[in-house]
Amino acid sequence: GRDSFNLTKVGDLASPYIFSILRWEVENFPDKWLYKAKNRFTDRAANQYAISEDFKGYFLLVQSRDRIVHNIWQFSIYSDSYPEDLALLRKELITIENAISEMRPFVEQTIESHIKNIAMSEELNDTWILSALNVQFPPVDIRMENSPKLLVISPRNHIEVQQTILLDANMDTGQILALEKAVYEDLNLSALVVNIGGVATYPAIVPINPDMEQVLIAAAHEWLHHYLFFKPLGRKYWSDRELTSVNETLCNMFGAEVGTRIYEEFMGDNFDVHQGSSLENLGSNFDFRREMRRIRIKIEEILKEGNIELAESRMVEERKFLEENGYYVRKLNQAYFAFNGTYADHPSSISPIAGQLTQIRENSDSLGDFVRKVSRVSSHEEFLKLWEINLKRIEN
Repeated sequence: GRDSFNLTKVGDLASPYIFSILRWEVENFPDKWLYKAKNRFTDRAANQYAISEDFKGYFLLVQSRDRIVHNIWQFSIYSDSYPEDLALLRKELITIENAISEMRPFVEQTIESHIKNIAMSEELNDTWILSALNVQFPPVDIRMENSPKLLVISPRNHIEVQQTILLDANMDTGQILALEKAVYEDLNLSALVVNIGGVATYPAIVPINPDMEQVLIAAAHEWLHHYLFFKPLGRKYWSDRELTSVNETLCNMFGAEVGTRIYEEFMGDNFDVHQGSSLENLGSNFDFRREMRRIRIKIEEILKEGNIELAESRMVEERKFLEENGYYVRKLNQAYFAFNGTYADHPSSISPIAGQLTQIRENSDSLGDFVRKVSRVSSHEEFLKLWEINLKRIEN
């Protein structure tokens, strides 16, 4: 069930928890397309209001499920006096989970249809023939379920993503901490297990989330990875860290813009994609983005001086400082900065790529024009040339 027969030393330590993409594809790919074939001629468009209400109702069910799970946890920890109430909660949980499972294919297909319509309206297709036939390539295909976790490995003496391994979504806290500790002590590497917003398998894995807009953003993000797979930029994803960052940051921007559009279609009001997630808005006068950038730069300086222990003790202190100001980061280490630095629009990134992409977007005729231009680059040098051309146009 593993995807590699030649595991690294890190892979050996992680082997009990490795997520098998091959097994996942075998179990999910046929089911998705059988459902599509079965419902191909179903006229659900007859009542758009009913579809919209059903779609929003799904996320209300997920919210209810999460509340019940939390209540069950509280009962289990703090009370053993009301077994009947606990049994009722568990029975209610089963009923809601069954309803969620039943509605999930419809919700997935609804999201896929909306992303497809936007992709086609933005002319993100290779040939006019496919567009004329109302066929989007690659087809939008998602699966909503618990996303795998990701083990991120960085050297201790500098910040760099050295290796990543997908892990079982159901790992508990004890297993996560034990694995990170083993990698650190046995292999002298910085390790971090993180939750991720999705995986560009096919169909793409999009986490079940009560937050509708975040699901829409994640689904659009992962589809663009599928699209870029057939473009020079996507094929060069692993060639260097700059192109990895261009790929991920472009997908973040596309996901945010498309997710916003679809959300507004369903909710009928304006939605600021950063309103619910903006870290800067959570504190009073504390600027999380500025502080994370300060920490990252300082840690880089200390590591360049060769003082690994000082850098690591400094990160422990800074993590406590962030928590005192209302921002909880489970573990702040080299792997944390390496992983989050891949996304140039993340607060801990010191890359200029997010700003450069924003300037290219501002000088593009449309979202589709923006994506097509950037998708053609196959090196960081080509990307910089594209940015310089667009910067000159903005200045003029």
